[in-house]
Amino acid sequence: MHGTKRLTMSRPRVKPEHAPYRVSADRIRIGGVSYGTAAEIADPDGWVWSLLGAMDGTREPDEIVTAVLRSHPGLAEGTVRAGTQQLVSSGYVEDAGAAYPDCLTERDIQRYDRAVRYYRWLDMTPRASSWDPQVLLRRATVTVLGVGGTGGVAALALAAGTSYAIGDFVAELDDMGFLDSVGGKARIEPARPPQSIRWLKPGHVSWLLHPAVPYAAAVPVLAVAALAAARPSLIPTFHSLAWNRHSGLVLAINVAISWVLTGLHELGHLAVGRAAGVPTRISLSTRMQFLVVQTDISGLWAARRRTRITAYLAGMTVDLLVASGALLIVALADPHGLTRALLSVTAALGILAIPFQFMVFTRTDLYFVIQDLTKSTSLHADGAAYLRHLFSRAAHAANPAAARRPDPTLPQPRYQRRVIRGYSAVLVTGVITCVAVEAVFFIPSGLTLVWHAILEMCSRAPIAIADGVTALTVIVFLLLVRLIIWWRRNRSFLRAQSPGARSTHLPTAAFSQFCRMAYPTTLTRSASRLTTKRNIREGPFTRENRT
Repeated sequence: MHGTKRLTMSRPRVKPEHAPYRVSADRIRIGGVSYGTAAEIADPDGWVWSLLGAMDGTREPDEIVTAVLRSHPGLAEGTVRAGTQQLVSSGYVEDAGAAYPDCLTERDIQRYDRAVRYYRWLDMTPRASSWDPQVLLRRATVTVLGVGGTGGVAALALAAGTSYAIGDFVAELDDMGFLDSVGGKARIEPARPPQSIRWLKPGHVSWLLHPAVPYAAAVPVLAVAALAAARPSLIPTFHSLAWNRHSGLVLAINVAISWVLTGLHELGHLAVGRAAGVPTRISLSTRMQFLVVQTDISGLWAARRRTRITAYLAGMTVDLLVASGALLIVALADPHGLTRALLSVTAALGILAIPFQFMVFTRTDLYFVIQDLTKSTSLHADGAAYLRHLFSRAAHAANPAAARRPDPTLPQPRYQRRVIRGYSAVLVTGVITCVAVEAVFFIPSGLTLVWHAILEMCSRAPIAIADGVTALTVIVFLLLVRLIIWWRRNRSFLRAQSPGARSTHLPTAAFSQFCRMAYPTTLTRSASRLTTKRNIREGPFTRENRT
C-alpha cells in the first residue's frame, strides 16, 4: 500500500466520474480515458466486475463482500476485502454515506456542487468525504499583494500602449456566476439552465435502453424499405416537396413540418439521455450557415458505450420511424389530395435528414458516434488544432518571422494521430464545400425566392399577395432567428477582437477566429490522451502500465 493510511468507508461507491466499463472479456477500464486517472484491471475470473458493481453506495463493506462471494463462492473473503481496500486507496471510491461538512451552508452545497464533482474526478487521494478539497479551499487564507500576476501583466501592457477588453471579461465572469462580490456587493448566483421537458422522468422512458428496442425499431423501417422496393412509386422525389404552385404556402408548411420533425428528432436524444439519468436540455445553435436544434447530453460520457451510442443514434431512428410511418399510411390507406401531399413531404423531409448527419465536420450525430468508436475525447477540437498547426506552418514558410504552432497530434498514440489527421481533412473539405454551396446555390436560390415573393406582392391578385407576404415573412423570420442565435454565441468573442482589445498574431488568428465563429464552443474533458495507464496501488489486482 506504499504507506497509505487505511481509510474506512461506511458505504463505498465508485465515483460516477470513474465509472468502469469492459474493454474486453477479461479487462476493465476505470477512471475514464485521461492520463493520470485512467487504469485497466485484469479480471479473468469476473469477480472484480462483480465487486465494482456491488460498490454502488447502497451497501456496507460486509454486505459488499457477501454480494461478491454469493456470485463467486470459491473466492476467499480476504481477497475481496483486499480488493475493496485497494480500490479505496487508489482514489476511485468515495463514501456515499459521508455527511456534508458542518462548515458549509445549504447555499454553499448548492453553489459548489459542480466544483466538487470536478475535484472528485481529478483528485485521486483517498478521502473520507469528496467535499474535503472544497472545505480546504473554504478555510484557506489568501493575501493579495499589488495587482497580482494577471493584473501586473495587464498593467505592463497598458503602460506599453496595449489595451484589453477587461470590462467584457469581468462581465462574462459575472454572468457565469464566478464572482462572489463586485464593489463589495454580493452577487446573486445565476440559476442553472433548466432541463427541457422536466415532467419527463427516467422511469417514463427507461424502456428505451432495453436491448430489444433497436431491433423493434428496425422492423417497420425494413418493412417499408421492402415495400418501397416492390412499389418504387412510394419513394418521395423532389416534386414531393414542391406540392403546390403557391411557393409561399409550400415554404411555410414545409418549414413547419421540418421544425416538428426536428423537435421529434431532439426528443429522441432527450428521452434516451433522461432514461440514462443525465441532465438534458434542448437549445438553438448554429453550424456554419445552418440554424440547428441541439440537445445537451454531455453527462453521458460516464455511461456505458451501448447507452451512449443509443443516445447518439436516437434522433436518426426517430427520423426513419416517422418517414416509415408516413409511407406506410400512403401505401395502406392510399389517401389523395392535401393529405397525401403532406404525408409525402413528411416522408421526404424525414429521409433527407439522414444525409445531413453524414456532415460530420458540423458535429452531427454520426460525428459523436465516430468520436466514441475511435475513443477520442474531442475530435473536432483536435482536428481544428491540427489545421491551425498546418496553417501556421505554411505562414511560417512564407514569412519566417511568423509564429509557428507545434503539432498538437505528436503527444497522441499513432492510432489517434491518424484519426485526428484524417478528420482534419474531412473538416477542411467540408467547410470549403459548405461555403461553396452557400455561394453557388443557397444565396442565389434565396434571392430568387425573395424576388419572386416581391413580384407576387406587387401583383393585384389577393392570393398572390398573401402568398408573397407569407414567403417573405418565413424567410425574414428564419434569418432573424439565425442572426440572434449567432450573435448571442459570438458577441463576447467579437468584442474581444474589437480595435480596443488586445490583438494576436495574424494570419493564424484569422483561422482561429473562423473556427470559433463557425462552430459552437463546447466544454470538454481534458484534451490530453491516455499515453500511459495509471498504476493502481498494491493489491490483488493485476496491474499493467504500457504506452
